[in-house]
Amino acid sequence: SNAVEMGQLSEMITSFAIAYQEIQFAVVSNQKNILNLLPVSDVKERLRIFFGDELVSQLLLVEDESVLGGRAYISNPLVTKPTGRWQFFFLNRRFIRDRIIAAAVRKAYYEIIPGGRYPAVFLFMHLPFEEYDVNVHPTKLEVRFRNGWQIHDNILGLIRKKLLDSELPASVVSVTPGWTGEIPLSGSPVVQQSSSVMQALVDFFKTHPGEHFQSPPSAGQANLPNQTSAGPIFPRPAGPDISRAGSAPANSFPSDSATSLPAASTGVFQVHNTYIITEDRDGLLIFDQHALHERILWTQFKEQMRMAVLYRQKLLMPVLVELEMSESALLGEVKPYLEKVGLEIEEFGGRTISIQAIPQILNNVNLPELIHELLDNFMTDKPASSAGKEEDVERTMSDFVTKNESDKVLDDLVKVMACKAAVKAGDRLAPEEIQALLKAQNEPGYTTTCPHGRPAVWKITLAELNKYFQRPS
Repeated sequence: SNAVEMGQLSEMITSFAIAYQEIQFAVVSNQKNILNLLPVSDVKERLRIFFGDELVSQLLLVEDESVLGGRAYISNPLVTKPTGRWQFFFLNRRFIRDRIIAAAVRKAYYEIIPGGRYPAVFLFMHLPFEEYDVNVHPTKLEVRFRNGWQIHDNILGLIRKKLLDSELPASVVSVTPGWTGEIPLSGSPVVQQSSSVMQALVDFFKTHPGEHFQSPPSAGQANLPNQTSAGPIFPRPAGPDISRAGSAPANSFPSDSATSLPAASTGVFQVHNTYIITEDRDGLLIFDQHALHERILWTQFKEQMRMAVLYRQKLLMPVLVELEMSESALLGEVKPYLEKVGLEIEEFGGRTISIQAIPQILNNVNLPELIHELLDNFMTDKPASSAGKEEDVERTMSDFVTKNESDKVLDDLVKVMACKAAVKAGDRLAPEEIQALLKAQNEPGYTTTCPHGRPAVWKITLAELNKYFQRPS
């Protein structure tokens, strides 16, 4: 479609305009001036036009002629993105995609930014022509370096040194308590889920002896505040809301004991503000609080959409979001989907939009970050859905988006929204909030994974505990 074509064209123009800031670029579509970039002397001026002053003002300069032959602008660890689309690598002004460089950037930020997030990086390298080969891919987007791993190690060392030499806020340092300072050159270690959780258990009970509270009362005894027509909500001034849909009948335990609500006499613990631990009838249940809440919100949201009773709230003060050029080109096509999931958006002028209303579950969510992630998710997923099907290439978007495809797009958007609204690892939960989470996981539609398929609960049976402690069965 025109919007998708314009989005891809925008990405190409962006890469050219960043590399050649001394050249004027103009974009005209349907006799309408979309963009007119005048020559500038500083590449950061071009970056500011495409990515906004908020990002550019947080960039750190890495400069070393002997290693890079140029310079790089890298984002402060507090400024991260949902995908690697904000990473631009240039070799002698040629825009390239390179796994070795991407790996070096990823390892440089290892344990400094949260997992699943990406830094913004604008890397400008200059190398002699004999040091690389451009004839390895038809589109010339990939190159082959003569000394690829040396370049990898040089970039990794420079970026890592800059990050560690900078005065990072305490909130960044706290992401990695106990980090020894070693750089994992061979890749991130793979830690088994069982060992990490067991270590968390040991650490918790060493430092918090006897700290617990009683498990949730039965559904008939629950006294949940702030019951509204949209379902019970716990207000959390310093974090996202806990929402749940409906109430489970008293004593309605599912047949699967792995997800059953514990008896009223058991204790409940929050370990490292990340895991919720409680007894089961025949063992121990360990919940990942983020994955558990994400699944609950996703189930609730899908049910609201199915019943056509989506609960929205008008914003007293609309939130303004400045879009990138490629995002703005796709807005007309994405807007109907956003409206279906409860986001009311109006054009404000230029590439700025105004958020007028949001779904109720999105209280205390960073709305500009959410909008960028939703648009990025749409741009990433839509072209891929026709990859490998030659007959689909000629279809327009309106032809291609069948009912099933439309449902998939909506489902993907809801997954992102549920993930953003859910409590995070590190959030300290009040006892009533943990009660609500454990009660809600017994309601219809809940499963033991988050919407992305990550486990939300791990069960250790009494037999496994007895075996570990060498007790007779």
